Amino acid sequence: MEKFVAVGSITKDHIDPSIFCVLTAKSKTPGTPLADFLIFIPRWDVALDTFRPPYFHRNAASELMGLLYGSYEGRSDSFRPGSISYETGFCPHGVSWSEYKAASEMELIPRRVHEGTLAFMFESSMPFGITEFAIKSEKRHEHEPGMWNDLRNNFIANLEEANNDLKAAGLPEVKV
Repeated sequence: MEKFVAVGSITKDHIDPSIFCVLTAKSKTPGTPLADFLIFIPRWDVALDTFRPPYFHRNAASELMGLLYGSYEGRSDSFRPGSISYETGFCPHGVSWSEYKAASEMELIPRRVHEGTLAFMFESSMPFGITEFAIKSEKRHEHEPGMWNDLRNNFIANLEEANNDLKAAGLPEVKV
């Protein structure tokens, strides 16, 4: 897996992780894979004028992410090698406020990411089941819900600027 050729945006925007897809299993529904297997390896991150980490979002697919070795930003400090994390379909998730703020203020220069890391993800159009063994494991880590207490609605704080841009483009304003 370390020989996989990573690709990414060389202009702007956080790219959908499907660009890291190594293998796809077809489903009976055209255009909707049953499962995708993705890997995350060391690569360059060079996008400018953008927010580089995975933004706060929700997927139609279920995500199961694992870390084989190294460290992976954007997950909790308990996400160590051998760990997996699970996000059910349509469940909002993203980085903490402190990570969001740091990424919003960082200098956007080309940099290497995931150095010394091999992580993977399974995405599926089907929900995953969690075994009783996993549910009862003493090694299970649950996020502290308080980690989201500092999360702010940054879009509303910048609504005037967004509406000015929309107006200049001849588009309707966002009403709150």
